[in-house]
Amino acid sequence: MGSQENRFKINNLGITTKFILWFLFIALVPLVIAIYISYDSSQKILKDEVTKSLLAVADNKAIQIEAYLREKKTNVINLSHTSELIYAVEQYDQVFSKGAGSPEYKAVDEEFRPFLTYHQRLFDYDNLLLVSPDGDVIFSAVTNQEIKSLYEVALYRESELANVFMSVKNSLETEISNFEYNPATNEAALFIAAPILRGGEL
Repeated sequence: MGSQENRFKINNLGITTKFILWFLFIALVPLVIAIYISYDSSQKILKDEVTKSLLAVADNKAIQIEAYLREKKTNVINLSHTSELIYAVEQYDQVFSKGAGSPEYKAVDEEFRPFLTYHQRLFDYDNLLLVSPDGDVIFSAVTNQEIKSLYEVALYRESELANVFMSVKNSLETEISNFEYNPATNEAALFIAAPILRGGEL
């Protein structure tokens, strides 16, 4: 009698345990599915939010860069129309053939360099160049920077400076070059070029 009762209790315990396990299984499966769906959904929402934030930052940076370049371009245009700059270009062009070490070139350089380097610093440019219609760099605010004729530069390597010079010479409009890596500074550089005209002549 006692052993039958024990077996009955064990069977009842086994059935109870099975019911509890089945109940837990039935309850847990939907819970796991719900958690997975919730996690997947929150991941997508988070990814969308991060993407939107990054796009907003990128748009804001693009607007800032456009405004910065527009300001720099306006500075170049304004400078290119000043009578002082037009006169300076004419004077440098006249004495350039005599050589940068000649007394004539030094006299012109002494007269106009302060004016040109002032604007280079004022507009926060790395350099300011004057280029003759023949492509010769007749003035450089950075005195240790040797640049040959831009036509000659263009023959031997891809140069954004040479490209933007030729583009401006053809269009007679102010142009901005593409970015170009400068190994001397380990930075990207771009060039803003404006035609200097007197009576419509370059």
